[in-house]
Amino acid sequence: MIWGGTRESRRGTRFVDVGRLALLTIMLLGGCVAGPPQVADAPTSTEVRFPEIRPGPVTPADEIAAARLISQTRAALEQGDDVGAAEAARTLVEEHPNVPGSAEGLWALAQAAFNLERFEEAAEAAAALAETIPADHAVAADGRALRAEALYGTGDLVASTQAYLSLPAEESTDLHRQRIAEAVRILDSVDLDSIASGVDGLQEDARSAPLLAEQALARALAGDSEAAQDLAERAASAGAEGRADSIVAAIRSGSVASLVPSDPVIGSLLPVTGSPTNQEYAALF
Repeated sequence: MIWGGTRESRRGTRFVDVGRLALLTIMLLGGCVAGPPQVADAPTSTEVRFPEIRPGPVTPADEIAAARLISQTRAALEQGDDVGAAEAARTLVEEHPNVPGSAEGLWALAQAAFNLERFEEAAEAAAALAETIPADHAVAADGRALRAEALYGTGDLVASTQAYLSLPAEESTDLHRQRIAEAVRILDSVDLDSIASGVDGLQEDARSAPLLAEQALARALAGDSEAAQDLAERAASAGAEGRADSIVAAIRSGSVASLVPSDPVIGSLLPVTGSPTNQEYAALF
């Protein structure tokens, strides 16, 4: 396998209200949170052709050096030497971006950095690759998936959820959909709105139904029943299931309080001031 995650990674996120913090704790202790970043096997670089990263003058010396670095990168990846692959790929990208085929360095860097759990670097390389190769390139789909999983590995649930929702429907997997559902359940209303506004042409389907439902719940808790009803109906039309379907049913029946834990978390304070989300939750007790 050329690239893939095998160890637990950081999953930092902002928790605003006590209920969602308690939920995350329960999920972690119960092992319910989806596992570490994962990606599927990808075509080897020798099977595909890559363009240059950017057009520009190229000397024979550049071509020779780039060819050597590409060969080193491929060999290192095949041998599982991710450190060596990342080093050679980074040199190719930084010193010979005008040479045809140099975009292979971005792809190799994304893979090697991912394997090394340098998720931010992997996400940046994958994003640069997406801007360099055509959307239908042989590794484009794998690059998009790698970027989403790398963002998840950084702990940025907003960015990773946006990336999952931005994938073409045919490239989305059950794991991606699980990541989305778990993330939106523990993020605050500001983050939920940020995700929705950050996805170009958000498709209202089974992937986005949990997001729409959680937005509906946030609106209901804030007392905006009209917006809550609208979002709930959109979630239902998108194919809400599980918790999302329960939220839709609760909003339709006016029993939103049933979705919030009936007992405060022991040792936690429920503030009557502070962020709107904190106040929304505290007001229920």
